Order: sequence, then C-alpha cells, then structure tokens
Amino acid sequence: MKKLMVWIALALFGLACSEKETSKGTIKLYLTDAPVDAENIESVFISIKEIQLKKDGNWVTAANFDLPIQLDILSYQNGQTYFVTEQEIPTGKYTEARMILSDGSSNLQGLSDLSYILYNDGRTDLLDVPSGTSSGYKAKGEFELNAGGVVGVTLDFDVRKSIVQAGASNKLILKPVVRIVANQNASSINGTFDKGTISNKIVIYTYRKGEYRSTESNANADGLRFTNAVNSTCINEDGSFTLAFLEAGEYDLIFTTVNEQGSFESIIGIYSLALQSNNILNISLNESDLL
Repeated sequence: MKKLMVWIALALFGLACSEKETSKGTIKLYLTDAPVDAENIESVFISIKEIQLKKDGNWVTAANFDLPIQLDILSYQNGQTYFVTEQEIPTGKYTEARMILSDGSSNLQGLSDLSYILYNDGRTDLLDVPSGTSSGYKAKGEFELNAGGVVGVTLDFDVRKSIVQAGASNKLILKPVVRIVANQNASSINGTFDKGTISNKIVIYTYRKGEYRSTESNANADGLRFTNAVNSTCINEDGSFTLAFLEAGEYDLIFTTVNEQGSFESIIGIYSLALQSNNILNISLNESDLL
C-alpha cells in the first residue's frame, strides 16, 4: 500500500510540474507612438518581421510574420494603437521586448518592406537600421501573465527620439526608443490649454516628478533634446492634447514652443500632477497655471 501511495504521489507531482511547465496565457500586443515635432514629416514607416518578449533570460516569440508588416507609426498617436497580434505564450513575468525589422530582402517591390520617412512634399528618406534586422531593437518594462489569463501590452514607440542623423554621411539612422506598457495599469491625461497670444507650435514633455533638469533643453550628441521624457505630445489647433499610456505616479509636464522645423525655442512653464493607476485625468489649463 505504501508503494502504491508513493507512486500516486510521484505521479501527481509529475503532473503538477508538467502543467506548470506548459501553462500559458494570452497576450494582446499593440503599438503606439508619440508625435514628431517637425511639421514637414507626413509619415514614418517601419517594417517589422518579428516581436519577441523576454522571460527568465529567454526570448519568447510573440509575433512572427512570413512577410514583414509595414505601418506608418505616426498614424497611431494620442492613445490610438495598432493591433499587432493575439497569441498564447508561457506564463510568467516578462521584462523586455525586442522588435526585429525587415532588411529589405523579402522580394517586395519598392519601399514596402523597408523603414523610411515620407515628407509632405512627397520626398522620402530611407532609415538605416543597424542591428535592427538581426539582434533587434529592445524595449524595457514589465508585465505579468497568469495561467489562463489575458493581458494587453502596448509597445510605446517614441519616433521623436528614435531618428538621428549620422555626422559625415548625413544618413538617417533609426535607433528606436520604445517602452513596454501593461494596458490594465495605464492611465492618460486629456487636457486643454488656452494658448492666448502664443502663436508657435506647443509641445509638452512628460517627466517623472523630480527627474526634469533645465539642461534637458540642450541638444545631446545626436542633436536630441528632452531625452529623459517619458513621452510627449503636441497641442492641437483647438488647444486639446492627450498624453497616453502613463503609469501611476507624480509627473511634471514641461510646456515648450518649437518652430515649423520642430526646433526647440523656449520653455513656457511647468505643471505638476499625480496620476492614479488605470485612470483618465481631465485638466484645463492656461499659461497662468504653469510655474
């Protein structure tokens, strides 16, 4: 009888281990973007072959395409998203993602499997994607997937910080700045700003409380400014704006003006606020509300 009980116990233990090893949940994967500052850019196309997620030091494929999917990332801003895929993947804690881009070898015609910029006048510039076609571009952030559960995850792409110009060659290089956001925890800010006599374009940069420094407005080696901002947005002609896919916490909103080429001109002021998890905060501001 003892042997029988031991055998049953071992069998149940093995079954439990097997179920643990093979337990899965469902991920719904999305892409979104923050606006670019320059008004002469109409579209930024990226061509994706594969998206992988990292768990326990190993990469898990979440999306793999026979032919690359090409999308204009600028079409998905202010809380709008592009639905990539829905897949079953192993459960656990995921801490990183990477996007592997097309190298243009898919035998598709023209620019349809490449990454490039389209300008308002119809001109195009190819984007060089060093390492993006092999090791891929990585994104930081984390989410938990439970057995039988469903989790929505958005890769928040910041084009403004992702395109840099090489010095001597003037080649445009794509260095994607991407973060992972678990949708169930994400919050957003819907606001209006009375521009008063301000005629220039206004861009808002979102910083975690205490992380903004006045030196952020200085250009770095790649010519980029406000590089430590969590995300950013442009104020619309009617004064409305949206800052989406933010985690709970305290933030400083840095209001700035830029010219038509998207070059920084001045700081208007700073507005501080707190966000709760999975919440929409509505605010209405004018220049006198800013510090």
